[in-house]
Amino acid sequence: MESYLVDEAVLGKIADALLIEKYPNEPVESHADIKKNLVKKLDHQILKAVIGSLTPEQGNELNELLKKDDSNPDTFEDFFKDRDIDLEKAIADAIVSVKDDFMKGDK
Repeated sequence: MESYLVDEAVLGKIADALLIEKYPNEPVESHADIKKNLVKKLDHQILKAVIGSLTPEQGNELNELLKKDDSNPDTFEDFFKDRDIDLEKAIADAIVSVKDDFMKGDK
């Protein structure tokens, strides 16, 4: 999923950092499937946190914005800024949530 919030390369770096923290003596490349799952979980959790911070009316406004197929990330970010939604906090909280789950799990 292409995200305006955090691009896949950044999610990959976050996943790499989590893998290094959990498996410090193993190369990241040896956990390609786990990394792929982490990237998906991060993307999903971030989207869930951000969408969850919207009121129903704001959710409808966002749907209308997405229907316009505006590929400019600034438009998307401005939507949240104009509504005083703290994207950085929502994203950070989502990353911490995924990290906590990952560190507790076996793999």
